[in-house]
Amino acid sequence: MRGLARYSVGQAREHPEIKEWEVSKEFRKWVTGFPLERVDYLQFTLEIQGVIEGVVRGFRRAVIENQPRYYKPWTPKNSKWAG
Repeated sequence: MRGLARYSVGQAREHPEIKEWEVSKEFRKWVTGFPLERVDYLQFTLEIQGVIEGVVRGFRRAVIENQPRYYKPWTPKNSKWAG
């Protein structure tokens, strides 16, 4: 139970079984590899970590400067919601 210190008491009450708190090797491998996945954004192919950071920075600037043109959301082209 040494890893439970990061979580709130409420979370521990909702999931009392320690098995629910364990992280599998497969999940750990996916999580650590996810930020390195490459995706298309604007006219570039970038790591998804950089895309997320850029979108958040653009959103922040758009809000601070009250200029929506700075916000360029990322929408995957293979998404069922892609226009």
